[in-house]
Amino acid sequence: MATTTMTQTQTLPSEPTTLNYYLEVKDGGIVQTYPGTAFEKRRKHVPHHVDVRDLRSMRKDFTLDTAGFELIDYVSAEKDFTDPERIKEIYYPEVERIMKEKYEVSECRPTLFTANIVSQAWSIGGDDNIAHDKAQHYS
Repeated sequence: MATTTMTQTQTLPSEPTTLNYYLEVKDGGIVQTYPGTAFEKRRKHVPHHVDVRDLRSMRKDFTLDTAGFELIDYVSAEKDFTDPERIKEIYYPEVERIMKEKYEVSECRPTLFTANIVSQAWSIGGDDNIAHDKAQHYS
């Protein structure tokens, strides 16, 4: 099955992008920062050039039970994802409703993996950061 999946993913549409990871401690990175502080925004990053693949044609292969995530069709009313308050007011209730309807959960509390909106954070930190021209959103 792993071979089949690899063959399928190689033919999927993809979009080249750059993901920025924190610099490892052994390479001059730091052990701990406090999210949302200027110090955290100055933290050194290492760019990794990757191709993000479009998995929509393989959606049936991914379920919560087998992969820990699921791809669903849904267009959010929130389009910008740069204002934390709008995300809480618009996007969170949408996610909560979907979870309750699709998975029959009684309680759901959507959260962002990072509470910081990173669309502008890359350029704030000065020369130590790699400039980042696109916002990255995680939910």
